[in-house]
Amino acid sequence: MRFCFAFFPDFACNREARKVAQSLLWFSASFQRNFTPDTIAQRLGHKSNRRLLTCRAMTLSAKQRERNFLIGAPLAIIPALAFLPAVVFLIVFPHVPHGRLIGTVAVLICAVLGSLGLWKLALGAVQKPWGIFNVLNVGALVVLLVIAAYTGLFLALMTLKL
Repeated sequence: MRFCFAFFPDFACNREARKVAQSLLWFSASFQRNFTPDTIAQRLGHKSNRRLLTCRAMTLSAKQRERNFLIGAPLAIIPALAFLPAVVFLIVFPHVPHGRLIGTVAVLICAVLGSLGLWKLALGAVQKPWGIFNVLNVGALVVLLVIAAYTGLFLALMTLKL
């Protein structure tokens, strides 16, 4: 199974390679062993073609990288900034009626949007060729790291005082 995840990422494979990956999972589970790409291709009836079995990494154009940054940075940073006030003022010390319910929904929305934004930033940070948008994506990830650090520190200090 480890082989399948290393060679068959879902976002980078074509339809035929996905079928081979699904069959690989079945073979690995049923025979309790790992197969090489050549033996898998032979068992599946394909020609021994390593190119079919090893997917190349997804590359994005400069416009797609720019779009990933311009969409991913606000989607990651704004929910990260909204998380702490939502927890403190709506869940821990609710100041409005039904504050805990509203806070729980707000935290879940922040988690989903933040995950999507983080995915787009991480995808844009590692694309080649290196350019300005790679640097901007890494900078946004550093900003997220700082936000996560002070949020965690504040919540930890708040639990000590309660």
